[in-house]
Amino acid sequence: MPLRRSGDFLYWCAGADPTVVDHAHLGRPERVRYGSIGMSVLLTGTAGGLSMLMVLGMVSHGFRLWHLPAALFWALFIFNTDRWLVSSINYNDPKPEGATSKRDTRGDLIKRRLGRLCTVLARIAMGVLIAFAVSEPVLLTMFESEITHQLSITNRQNEEATKQAIEAKYAGDFATIEAKYKATQDAVDKAAAELKTAEAELTKENADGNNTGQGCSLKRGSPCKAYQEAVELKQAELRNAQANRDTARETYTRDTAATRAKVDGEIGAKKADDNPDGLLARQKALADLTAANPELGTRVWLIRGVFLLVDLLPILLKTFASTSMYERFVRTAAADLLAGKQRARATADAADTRRAEADRVIDRARIDAFQDVRLEEVAASRDLDLSGIKLDLDQQRIQLELDHELEVLRMRWRHRERVDAEGLLFEGTEVHPGKHDPALHDVTEPGDDGDPSGGVQGDHPTDPLGGPSGGAGKRPKPDPRSVLNDRWVIVGPLPDSDQAGFSDLKLAYDLHEPEREVVVKRALTIGANRRAAAYSIKKDQHFHAKVRSRHVAPLLDLGEHELFGPFVVTPRYPTTLVKRLRDEPLTLEWSLRIMEQVLGGLTDLWRTANCVHLDIKPANIALDDNDDVKLIDFGLAKAVRGTDDLVSGEESKFTRWYAPLEQILRAPNWVSSACDVRAVGAVWYEMLTGLRPLHREARATGTSPLRITTEQFVELLRTTDPIRPKRLYPGLPASVDSLVMRWLSRDPVDRVSGPLGDRSHAELAREALAAVRADVEARGQLFDLIPGVLGAQRVGSSTDVYRRGADEQQTRQR
Repeated sequence: MPLRRSGDFLYWCAGADPTVVDHAHLGRPERVRYGSIGMSVLLTGTAGGLSMLMVLGMVSHGFRLWHLPAALFWALFIFNTDRWLVSSINYNDPKPEGATSKRDTRGDLIKRRLGRLCTVLARIAMGVLIAFAVSEPVLLTMFESEITHQLSITNRQNEEATKQAIEAKYAGDFATIEAKYKATQDAVDKAAAELKTAEAELTKENADGNNTGQGCSLKRGSPCKAYQEAVELKQAELRNAQANRDTARETYTRDTAATRAKVDGEIGAKKADDNPDGLLARQKALADLTAANPELGTRVWLIRGVFLLVDLLPILLKTFASTSMYERFVRTAAADLLAGKQRARATADAADTRRAEADRVIDRARIDAFQDVRLEEVAASRDLDLSGIKLDLDQQRIQLELDHELEVLRMRWRHRERVDAEGLLFEGTEVHPGKHDPALHDVTEPGDDGDPSGGVQGDHPTDPLGGPSGGAGKRPKPDPRSVLNDRWVIVGPLPDSDQAGFSDLKLAYDLHEPEREVVVKRALTIGANRRAAAYSIKKDQHFHAKVRSRHVAPLLDLGEHELFGPFVVTPRYPTTLVKRLRDEPLTLEWSLRIMEQVLGGLTDLWRTANCVHLDIKPANIALDDNDDVKLIDFGLAKAVRGTDDLVSGEESKFTRWYAPLEQILRAPNWVSSACDVRAVGAVWYEMLTGLRPLHREARATGTSPLRITTEQFVELLRTTDPIRPKRLYPGLPASVDSLVMRWLSRDPVDRVSGPLGDRSHAELAREALAAVRADVEARGQLFDLIPGVLGAQRVGSSTDVYRRGADEQQTRQR
């Protein structure tokens, strides 16, 4: 049993399946063949691991523990590569190698043989590389002593050559040092010779007195004295020369030692570089040995040949031997498996084809059924359209009758107003006529095309159709025709209202809470602008329903009544900014707070409803009991991003004096919150000065603000800037004046500062307003009264005069 298991292991090493090799039909020769191949592969891998241990030991000059995993990895790499070389089988061709088919052409045969040749050459090349990779470390270990001796000889030769080269390199430096020292020695020798000559002459003079026979005299001027001085001079020169020589000797010794140290250092460094002891150096030493000793070279190549034969023999046997039974068996099994997969794929493709055909049949049936249903729907739709047309005609007839009745009632009420204005008695009260001033806030200014699109309208006496303006009291049973959505009961026209240009405002109350009064806004049903009015209400419903803000009037309900038309329901607020500008004195702090809340509402409008208001004016700024802003009337609103907008031909409406130039001219990409910032600036200008921007400038050109045309107004916007508020209100802080004029700029880019990103112009304007508030508070001017509004308040309005006269008359009667 152990022998059987070892045989299976050898079969596995040869890349064969042991269960197939042990098959009874393969025979003993097949088992011997694959056992031998497995043994060869195993030996090659083992030799590779041992050779890697030898190499690492040589490189590290000893054994280390990390050598074992490295050698094991190398052995497994050699083993698996060799196993792949001897076990690869061409599964694409189940025929025996060399067999041909009648269908094979000459080109197919050439291609097959070339492919086989390339495969054989690649396997042999890899086998040669593996054999040399395994044999080289073995050779280096076997001839280690000879290689070490050869390395020592080579290193000594390299050291000698290096020393000679470095000595030659510094020979000039040594010669220079020697020459400097020799020059000083020559100077000493010369000085000594000259001293010796001078002493000889002095001795001679002393001996014979210069042949005078009188001896040597040391008196000044005598020849002996001159010789004596010459000797002393030469002695001094000799001493100087000797001192210079001593200095030169020290320099010579120091420079010679430094140069020698440099030479020795370079020799040592070069010696370390030129005396390698690694793998490449040993291979070079082995090559030198084999070149010098042919007998040794023969032995080396014999060992390499043995390793090469051991590694290549299985590959050659695999390549050139006839196809084994095992390979034929594996190819046949692979062919059967491939054929089975192909049959399964063909079956799946056929099923997919049948399924697709069934889907096409079902789709055709579905299309036919859809066409039949569509034809029936078209027929039914035509019948429904005819019924709808008839219903619309009936609705228009009824609406015209109601409008006629309403117009008669309005004419009667206007007649009663004229009677009151003429000072006649009405219901027992004498009323003095009032004087109407068209330059004040109680006038209605035309919008574009002469329509009052949101102009400011003053107060009027209570419409009798509306009943009392405050407090519901006990409500009578409502007419079912005046109830909207089974809840909102129409009382009549909204008293004291600032009527919108396209809208008809009605006073109503909640049927569930009769004391709760609301405002119902619907489109005008008569006149040339009824289509624009209907579109305005649709836009009001569309955008108002999306807004979420504490500074926007909440939408209580919306809908469309068959007689009343489309409508929206909002709370009734006690006043608007129009009345507040006319009736009460204002402070800077109050105006700043109102502007902050208006900008806050516009910011929420931009964030939550993805739109801009485009009709900001005092009439559309309602105030609740706490003087908090509630924005109303979204009839001109437009979306700023995406496609969330309504489309209509009525796209040219605006409110004069508040709308910017780009909104009036419909410039490219004009829709942005910068339009609302300009309108807010116009409202603030009106709060600070008492008149709207460019009112004074229009009068200066001789044009009445009430009769100015659109073309004249556009030209005024293009060419004229409104007078600065500070000139009309000298005590106004400069920061307020600058911010108002910035918001009134013609260019939308100049109205705010700072990067927009995903924020609106209104949000940036609100940040600028916060900085202005801080400046005004620092100056202590927050609660200064605004003189422009006080002046307007003192002048009053025609309605105020009318009311004061009526009150005085009633007092006298009491």
